[in-house]
Amino acid sequence: MNHIFAKSQEFNRFLNKLNSNFIFCDNQILQQHQELSRQELNIIKLLGQSGSMQMRELAHELMMPMSTLTGVMDRLAEKSIVIRNRSPKDKRVIKVNLASNGEKIFRTLQEQRLEITRNLMGKLRAEEQDILLLLSRKMRRNLIS
Repeated sequence: MNHIFAKSQEFNRFLNKLNSNFIFCDNQILQQHQELSRQELNIIKLLGQSGSMQMRELAHELMMPMSTLTGVMDRLAEKSIVIRNRSPKDKRVIKVNLASNGEKIFRTLQEQRLEITRNLMGKLRAEEQDILLLLSRKMRRNLIS
């Protein structure tokens, strides 16, 4: 077996386990906020990470038809989780950002995820942490965004 293949498999198993831990965090948020769907939580995460976005950018990032996104955004606006603003220059352009309720949900999720990564980093020596960060930055540059 090719060494890069075996190493890739091992790294993939680690990423899958890390992702499972992050999904567990998502599930905890969904249990605390039973009014939210997973799709709505994904929007909260994206807006929390990216900040204000145009609806068409959001639809593109989520690979979701505008008609579906509009319905989801209507529900999130009703729940006071997002705020939609029309551009004064072009009324067709709508920017969306998190309202204070949405920001609170996002912060809670981020704190849970950060606790996982803090625990992992805490198992490494300072030099190992620096190497991990250096390598992860190098790998991130090669990711498709």
